[in-house]
Amino acid sequence: TGTVVTAPITGAKIRVEIQWTVADAQGKEQGQVTQLNEIQAGLLDHNWGDIAVVVAHEAAGGVRDVILNQTGAKH
Repeated sequence: TGTVVTAPITGAKIRVEIQWTVADAQGKEQGQVTQLNEIQAGLLDHNWGDIAVVVAHEAAGGVRDVILNQTGAKH
């Protein structure tokens, strides 16, 4: 599950925090991955699909680590 929170910061930028929560099949939380970025204000106002693909790709490694840690598999 991904949760996004934005907040204005100095200048014409915003802080974007994305919290990825990894849960097992029963819904029990197994771990979290957090991404923090400062971006130009307005960048996510339109056509942000391409950005979402990059963000998800960057988070995938952390999500993979959570799954491997919980299953006892080796990296």
